[in-house]
Amino acid sequence: MPSDRTRFDSGTARAASETRASGGREKSRRTFLRCLGTGLVAAAGAGASGSVAAQSSGPEVTTLDMRVTDDPSLPVVDELFVFAHGWNSASAGPNMTATVVDGLAAAGYEPDAAVALVYQADASGPSGAIEQSAAAAAEFAPVVEAAIDAGAGSVRLASHSLGGRVVLGALSELGPGYVVDTVAPMGAAANGSTVTQGGQWYDGVAEHAREVRNYHSRNDQVIGDGFGSGGTNGNPGDTALGAEGVPDPSAAPDTYTDVDVTNSVSGHGGYMSSPAVTGDLAEAIIQDDGEDTETPNTETPDTETPDTETPDTETPDTETPDTETPDTETPSSGDLIASIDPGATSGSVGDLMQFWIADETGNSTWITDLQWELGDGSTGTGWYADNRYGSAGTYTVTLTATDSAGNTSTDEVTVQIS
Repeated sequence: MPSDRTRFDSGTARAASETRASGGREKSRRTFLRCLGTGLVAAAGAGASGSVAAQSSGPEVTTLDMRVTDDPSLPVVDELFVFAHGWNSASAGPNMTATVVDGLAAAGYEPDAAVALVYQADASGPSGAIEQSAAAAAEFAPVVEAAIDAGAGSVRLASHSLGGRVVLGALSELGPGYVVDTVAPMGAAANGSTVTQGGQWYDGVAEHAREVRNYHSRNDQVIGDGFGSGGTNGNPGDTALGAEGVPDPSAAPDTYTDVDVTNSVSGHGGYMSSPAVTGDLAEAIIQDDGEDTETPNTETPDTETPDTETPDTETPDTETPDTETPDTETPSSGDLIASIDPGATSGSVGDLMQFWIADETGNSTWITDLQWELGDGSTGTGWYADNRYGSAGTYTVTLTATDSAGNTSTDEVTVQIS
């Protein structure tokens, strides 16, 4: 009998490294935070490649599209936040970024500029997607270096799914002395051993990140099924980084922390809108600012405060104006969120039949869940599934997709096995 087959979704910083190795110029690591309601004027467009991408309640989100920009650059600001999307999520990346920025603002942190990093992530299979993420990491690292050289203050990188491979990979591509203040993968599409001793990103995390906070949920079946010890991209005895964290925390760099959000994130698409994720990340960033800024010890002489009488004051009545919530457009029930892209619709008994998805969501929403029924009792989750049918016949493959607005759609294809 064929089994269920699934694949993954559409991703000590040394104190001495605060001084650039070339030229020895010390790069400022000061954080400038804007608490909720302080009236921030964002500098998101200054010096950035790309255009305005999405509106958040915090700074305006701009897009850095590595696919089309010949001379990519990031804004040179005191507090820079960049978010990298996952596999097949380029169109939704800007809105994902805005969702995370809104959550951070609600928790008390607003960057001076927020950037949606868009990169090529449309490969037809997992191996191709992993190759694309490695290429994006190598291309993005010099952009980060250039921003730091130009005077950017604190650099924060966050990501979802395949984007975790981009931001972690970029750390390993940075030159000596370059340091990113915060890296926050959410549901990273990777093996846990990649950030432990001997792993491909261990040195990058240890030498080029002040702090890495890896948000993982055991409810994330997409990553667990793809990168767990029994997954297609998993290794025996290893873990899925985005579902389980690292296999041995003692083997990870001192700057690395696993953050288990299983109780708050119910699936692969739930990280960006989770207050548990954005609240923890905002707190970590604010704490980092406190560690960067030292208040000199001063001794205040004892003084006696004279008794004073505060006069009664009357607070005038104020009327809060009515606000109108803008209408949002919900896709009709006939609109597909995702469609099936089959490798073939006919084959012989025992052949490997492969199925991918095409993202139909557009820019306003993104895919949060994908469930497969392969017609013979086998099931799967995620952006890819495959099966070997044990007998001849006609099988209906069904894909049920859910988006970030809670809408669902179903697509079907028929497979003929002879």
